[in-house]
Amino acid sequence: MSAIRYRPFYGRSIAYTEDNIEVKKLFLHGLPIEMESDVLSKYFSSFGKVLHMELTEKASDNRFKHGHVLYESSRDAADVLQKERHLIDEQLVKVAAFYSWGQPGSVERCGSICQMSPIMRLNDDCLLCIYRYLTLVEQLSLARVLKRCPPLYSSINLGIFKGLSLWDIRDFLQLFGQHLSQVVGQIPRNHHQRLIEYVASHCQRLKVLRIRYSPLSLRNMFKLFAQLHQLEDLELSNCDLKDDYLLALSHLGKLKKLNLCYNDMLTGQQMDKLPKSIVSLDLLYCFDMQFTLLPNICSRLPRLKELSVKAVHTEQTDVFRELVDDHCCDSLERLTLKTLSYQEQPLHLEYLAKLPELRQLIMHDSPPSFKLLQWLVAFKSDQLTQLESNSRISLDAKHLELIAQLKALRILSLPHHNQIDNIVMAKLCSLQDLEHISLQSCKQVTEQAILRLLLSCKRLHVLHLERCVLLSGQLIYSVIGVLREELRSGLHQRQLPVELFFYGVKFNEFVLQHLDSTAKDVVHVELTLSPNWA
Repeated sequence: MSAIRYRPFYGRSIAYTEDNIEVKKLFLHGLPIEMESDVLSKYFSSFGKVLHMELTEKASDNRFKHGHVLYESSRDAADVLQKERHLIDEQLVKVAAFYSWGQPGSVERCGSICQMSPIMRLNDDCLLCIYRYLTLVEQLSLARVLKRCPPLYSSINLGIFKGLSLWDIRDFLQLFGQHLSQVVGQIPRNHHQRLIEYVASHCQRLKVLRIRYSPLSLRNMFKLFAQLHQLEDLELSNCDLKDDYLLALSHLGKLKKLNLCYNDMLTGQQMDKLPKSIVSLDLLYCFDMQFTLLPNICSRLPRLKELSVKAVHTEQTDVFRELVDDHCCDSLERLTLKTLSYQEQPLHLEYLAKLPELRQLIMHDSPPSFKLLQWLVAFKSDQLTQLESNSRISLDAKHLELIAQLKALRILSLPHHNQIDNIVMAKLCSLQDLEHISLQSCKQVTEQAILRLLLSCKRLHVLHLERCVLLSGQLIYSVIGVLREELRSGLHQRQLPVELFFYGVKFNEFVLQHLDSTAKDVVHVELTLSPNWA
C-alpha cells in the first residue's frame, strides 16, 4: 500500500500518495465472503458519490474477498481514510489508499507524446544515449510517456530502490526485469513484500541473486523462487532461514553456487533435498548446524566441489572418516572449515587428506593439527595448491617444516604465526610454485627473508606483509632491484607488477610518492587502511 499524507482543503482534507497523486480510489480488503455488495455500496456512498465499486474473491481463500471503490471527489475518499474504523453490519472492514498507478490522476501524470514527435523517430542507439544522461527517476518518467525503453540494466544492487516510491520500483522491474541477469543487496524494508513479488514476476531470467540481511518467510521463499528456473548463483545470507524454507529451492535444476551463511536456525535437516546440480555450498556461521548430517548432505550432492562449514566434535559419529570411507564427497576440491580453538576432543581432521580431489584447504580459528599436516604431506604434497591457517594460535617449527614440504602450494596464508623466523622462511623457499603468500602480523619476518623468498620463488607476485614490524620502506627499493635484475637477465617468470601490501609498519605516503614510473611497472604498493584479518 502507498504511504499517505494529507493536505487541508477548505476545511476538509485531500489525501495524496507517496507520488503526490490525489487519492480517489481505495482498497477494500478483509471483507467477509457473505457480505453483499449492496450493503457495502450503501455504506461507502454515505461519504460521497461513488463512481465505481468492484469486489473479487480469491480462489485460495473462501473466507474473505477484496475489492476497490472509486470516488468522484478526492475529499470524500480522504474522509473514508481518516475514519479510524469501518464497522459494516458489525463486521470490521479494512480500507487503504489504492496504488499510485491505479489512481485517476496517474494518467495525467504520465502524459503522452505525439507519434510524429521527433523523439519518437529516434533509433534505439540514440534513445539509449538520451536515457543514460538521465537519473533513474527521470528515466522512468520518460519511459512512461514514450512507452519505449532500451535495455539499460543487466545487473543492479537493490540499494538503488532506497528512496524510490513503489510505483517507481514496479515500473523499473516491469521495464528492465526481463533483461536482468544479476540482482544483489538488501531488500528495502518499506517495500519488502511487494519487491519480492515483482522480482518473482518480472525477473525470471536471473542467473545471480544475492540477498543479504533481509528476513524471508516461508511464503515469500516459495513465491520468490517459483519461477526463477535460470538461477545459477544464489546467496541468502543473514535471512533468518529455517530448515523447511530450503524446500523452495529443490526445483532449481541449474543452481551451482549456494551461500546460506549466517542463518542461525538452519540445522541441515532439509539440505538433502537441495538440487543435485550444486557445485559450491557455504554453510559458515550456521551455528545450529548438526555436523553429523554432513555426510548425508554431501552424498546427495554428487557434483559438490566447494564446501564451507563449521566443524564441531560429536560423539555420535566420526564425521570426516565417514566422509572419506563412504565416498560422500569424492569431487570436493576446496574445503573451508571453521573449528573451535578450544576443541576438547580431536576431530580427526587428518582424514581430509584422503579426499581424492582436495586441492584447497582453508581453516579458521584453529590451525591444522600436526597429524593433519603429516597426512597432507603423505597424500597431497603434489596436489594441494592452497593452504590457509587463519588463526591467532601460532604453529610451531615442526608444523611449519611440514608445510614447507607441500611442494604444489601456490597460495599460502599464515597470519599471526610468530614462529616464522629466518630459518622457517628459508625452508619455505622450497615452494617453487608459490604465487601468493600472506604473513600478516608475523613479528619475526625480516627484509632479508622476504628477499630470499622472492629470489627463490620465481612465480611469487602477491605478498601480504601487513603489521610485520621488522620491515621498512627500504624493502620496496630492494624488491624493485631484484625485479629489474630479473628483467635484464630475461629469466623472469612471475606476473608483474608484484603486489606488496603493508599496514602499521614503517611505510608512508612519502615512500609511495617517490617511486618512479618504471618502478610502478614492476611493483604495486598498497597501504591497507582497514585490514579484515586484524
